[in-house]
Amino acid sequence: KTLSIPKPLVSLQVRRRAMAQQTTPERDQRYVSGKLRPAARNAPPIPAAARKNQLSPAGLSGKRTSSILRWSLAARGSMRVPLLAFVVATLLAACSTIDQNTAFDGSTGSAFVVVAADGMPTDGSEAHAFAFRRVNIATETFLNDSFTVTFGALGAIAGDEFRKPPELQTATRFGGRSIPPGDYALVLRTDTAGASDQRYCYTLGAPIFRLDDGTVGVIPASGDDHIVAVQRDLLQAQVRTLLASYPSITAPLSLAPTIGSAMFESRHSDRCSLPAAFTFVEAARANAP
Repeated sequence: KTLSIPKPLVSLQVRRRAMAQQTTPERDQRYVSGKLRPAARNAPPIPAAARKNQLSPAGLSGKRTSSILRWSLAARGSMRVPLLAFVVATLLAACSTIDQNTAFDGSTGSAFVVVAADGMPTDGSEAHAFAFRRVNIATETFLNDSFTVTFGALGAIAGDEFRKPPELQTATRFGGRSIPPGDYALVLRTDTAGASDQRYCYTLGAPIFRLDDGTVGVIPASGDDHIVAVQRDLLQAQVRTLLASYPSITAPLSLAPTIGSAMFESRHSDRCSLPAAFTFVEAARANAP
């Protein structure tokens, strides 16, 4: 059986680059490794293009790639990458993303989401983050609850990623977390390569997934600019094999149903800024060619 997922449609793509090419001393002191530092007295304001790009309002903020990992990505295309990858892997080995003792039995009044993402290599070239915002489809409004699932550039050593057991031979990567149950729209994907961020704001059609209370819901996603049809039985079998290595995650497992999509206008042209309301498109229409 094949599961048809509506393609998220992009209307806003923003590429950000750190201020490495700007030489003003005050600015260099205030913007280091993607983090703003306290402003020097009488220092010129930081241009908007250099500010940290976040969703607003009520922040769709999630984990950011560590400065060590971002530093390693800056060597993309260089012979230094293997050495940097080894150093980063050594430094972050103790920071395994999802602990194998993580427990979720479905009795806590929450849901657990597993994002199954393909098209994302682990060669150190890019990190990826998928940002979701909870919605009320009856009132067609965005709510405050949000979450982000991140995938590090070097695999399951940073972010929210599961470690795959040896018997699970697939290029698909899996990340997840416990969240409040509800309907969530995939509104933004961020690709990070070194100091550069490419952001895809799905204003023309952000797919909405239903994550039920007490269940593990699987969401198919992609590191490419699309979400393809997936084989339902194959994906569920892969996640069951994955979770066998996490014996304390025992809640019922299912693919999160796609109930429709959200169309909205970003409040700013240079970043993905959510408005209060959106236009809901039902699943049948969202899946139409």
